[in-house]
Amino acid sequence: MQNQISICNTSIRQINGLFSLNDLHKASGGENRHKPNLWSENKQTIDFIVECEKAGNPAILKKQGLGTFVCKELVIHYAMWISPAFSLQVIQHFLNSLSGSLKPDALKTKTALPNGLTLEQQDEIKKFHRELVQTAPNP
Repeated sequence: MQNQISICNTSIRQINGLFSLNDLHKASGGENRHKPNLWSENKQTIDFIVECEKAGNPAILKKQGLGTFVCKELVIHYAMWISPAFSLQVIQHFLNSLSGSLKPDALKTKTALPNGLTLEQQDEIKKFHRELVQTAPNP
């Protein structure tokens, strides 16, 4: 069973371990300038997708009628493209949800923590970073 991910009170659908970019766009505020197709046409995004696919795992899946679904690395990349504030929200909710440590009250948080990250959140980000480094190809 997959963990439910909810960001800014928006449920993020999943298919085969990939996450809906369309739902993330809605969670970000749904501005036209943040549409997933604009992000996916960006050269940096295209290069990043190529790197994700080199690991041999599916990185992006387009399902007619359902939208575009991406791997967890691309979820973070997309959020970073939108804004630092949205990126922080995604990192906090996304990683905490995947680890099972998301508390119900945390789903209600709509803004970044004013005093920075908790130790638990820092540990989750470090853990995620280690996973990314381990899956990155060696130069």
